Amino acid sequence: MPEEEEEEEEEEQEEEEKKNKNKNKKKKKKKEEEEEEEEEEEEKNRRRRKRKKKRKKKRRRKRKKKRRRKRKKKKRKKKKKIYCPLFPLQNAVCFIILTYFVPVLFTFYIQGVLKLKKNNSGAKTLKQDYSGTE
Repeated sequence: MPEEEEEEEEEEQEEEEKKNKNKNKKKKKKKEEEEEEEEEEEEKNRRRRKRKKKRKKKRRRKRKKKRRRKRKKKKRKKKKKIYCPLFPLQNAVCFIILTYFVPVLFTFYIQGVLKLKKNNSGAKTLKQDYSGTE
């Protein structure tokens, strides 16, 4: 009988050991699974961060483009001349003045200079001054 008891005890011990091993295996599996899940979550988080960064970059680019467009529009607005119905008229008046009126004035000016030269030539006045004093 004692042998049977011993055998039974041994069997029980073996069973316990097996159970313990199984438990340990299960625990290891659980740990591994948890680690894998954590890694997957970390990877997902990394991907999310990357996506967020990309979105931010895209937004920045869009903002920059918008700013550039606004600047260009402002420049274009500055370059545009104010439209006024008098401007074509002014151009016509300037053309007429330059082509006709200026030459006429110039001829009058030259005629005046020539008259002054005839009337008040410096040589005549010098002769009169010297001739009168001697």
